[in-house]
Order: sequence, then C-alpha cells, then structure tokens
Amino acid sequence: MAAVHDLGWGIHRIELPLPIPRLPFVNAYVFPGEEGPVVVDPGAATEDGYLALKEGLAGLGHDPGDLAAVIATHLHPDHMGLCTRLAAETGCDYVMHATAASRVAGYNDWAPWRARLIALARRNGAPEHAVAALGEEEPRPAWAAPSMIPNVLVEDGAAIPLAGERHLAVVHTPGHDESHVCLVDSASGLLFSGDHVLPRITPFVPYPEEDGDNLGTYLASLRRIEEIDPPRTLPAHLEPIERGAARAHQIALHHRRRLEGMTERLRRSPASAWAVMEDAFKPDLPPLHARLAFQETLAHLEYLRQRGRVERFEEEGTVLYTAPSWERR
Repeated sequence: MAAVHDLGWGIHRIELPLPIPRLPFVNAYVFPGEEGPVVVDPGAATEDGYLALKEGLAGLGHDPGDLAAVIATHLHPDHMGLCTRLAAETGCDYVMHATAASRVAGYNDWAPWRARLIALARRNGAPEHAVAALGEEEPRPAWAAPSMIPNVLVEDGAAIPLAGERHLAVVHTPGHDESHVCLVDSASGLLFSGDHVLPRITPFVPYPEEDGDNLGTYLASLRRIEEIDPPRTLPAHLEPIERGAARAHQIALHHRRRLEGMTERLRRSPASAWAVMEDAFKPDLPPLHARLAFQETLAHLEYLRQRGRVERFEEEGTVLYTAPSWERR
C-alpha cells in the first residue's frame, strides 16, 4: 500500500519506492490543478514506482489519466524517470526548467560523460586501477530510462498554474544539477526543495565544464533559500524540514569547512585532486562513491582556485594544486 500523507492545503505526499539503498523512496507531491492533479517529482521509471503512484492517486480519487501536469525539479532519474511515460500515456504536460532542454541529449547518452570522467581522473592523479574501475561499463539501469524533452519549459520567477489563482513559483537553484528548481506554493508558502536542501545528508555537487564554478553556484542557490526563509520545507527525500533556511545555512557551512580542510592540506604540500579526495573523504572508495567524491573534490578545488586561494599547475602530465603562503584569507 502506497504511503500517502495529507500535508494540508490540498497537498498530498506519496512515497514512491526507489532502487537506491540509501534512499528507499522519493516524495512525490500532489497538488490540486484546474484541469486535474499536478505531481512534482513522480520518481524513477520502475513498474513498482508507477503502481505506487497509481495506488496513491486512487486513494485521492484519481488515476494517472487525470493528471494535468508532471513537474520534475531536476534532470535526475529518481525524480523525472516516470515523466516521459506519464506524458506519453496520458497527454499531461511535462514541466522542467528551460536549461533541461539542451541537456536531455547528454542525459540520454552517458558515453561522452563517462569518457570525460576517465580523462579527468587520469589527468588529476588517479592511479590506473582506479581509472580502470571508473571506466568499467555498467549497463544503464532500466529505471534511468531515456527522457523526452519536456514540452513546458519555465524560467526563474515563473508561475506554474494550479487550481483557481493558486500557483507554484519557480526558484531556479542550480548546483546539484543545472536545471534544478525549488517551488513555492502561493497558497501555503511551503517550499518544495527537490534535492537542493535535504535533511541529514548533503546533495552531491558535481564538477562542471572546465573552469566552471558549480560549488559557487550551489552556495549562491542556498542563499536564495535563506532569503526566502520558508515556514516549512518539503524535500524530495526523507522527512520534512521545519527550518529550511537554517538547514540551507548548515549545508553551506559543511562545504566551507571542507574548503578549509582542503586548503590546509594544500598548504602542507602540492597534491593532485585525487590525493586531496582521499584525504577529504576515505581511501579505497567503491567505484560509484569514488566517482562522486572525485567530482565533488574538483568542484571544491576549482572554487578555491577561482578565488585565489589555491593555484593549479601541471607536472609530468598530472594537474596539481597548491595553497601558496601568500594566500588571501
């Protein structure tokens, strides 16, 4: 039986199962729409997830064919995996931030991303056994099915209509993903944070294109949540957050402490990003965890470099970072 929670204001949360051990479900939020329910983050493309959504909607007097729209907070398969199926089968709108349109092709074909990651790891000091582990081809899981391009693309500040004059205000919060948005319900003031602000865990911040500043972007997006200071924050995973602005501030402090730790490490001696990762996280991580930790380390080091706190140079084909003694505090 799908777990359905009444949040008041006509909003319901349905827990949809995920094939992810640390995150057993995603929170799908159902709002009353003028022409049918509107669902935020309908979860992964699994039959279990679809049946749980169908069961949850049935408990509210609906079925998938009644949907007016599905909204994905960002382009990750545990959030938007079912959107293509629902849009194709029901004709409902599929809504995402406008940046998703140019990124769907990359989401649908993982091979270029994998090749880039292998090249980055080799250039940034990863030992060959780790490079080989990162390069091992894993079949794309069925729950990460390819996506269609959303037919409704929205920008920061847009109002996604619900029932009557009610709407969801779009707050573009890139960092965890370029297309990430949070949504503020105009009737209740509740903020729906996707993966941007989560309880107990910190969202993954990937390394962007060369010389990008993903961590800086993410920290700026966290400040937006602090400024909004919502009365309650509803994340896509785990339990509701009573003080969303405080949690956003706490996550920012976590990253600032990690930045300080990396800077101190590089004051002692120059090091590759891979070596810094092994100090900041743990050595001998499984390939999936190493892939995430490596990208986060690069995002942090590039944040520091672009602010003059560390320098980057190349030695015998390996990129190294160092924190000079004249570092500006």
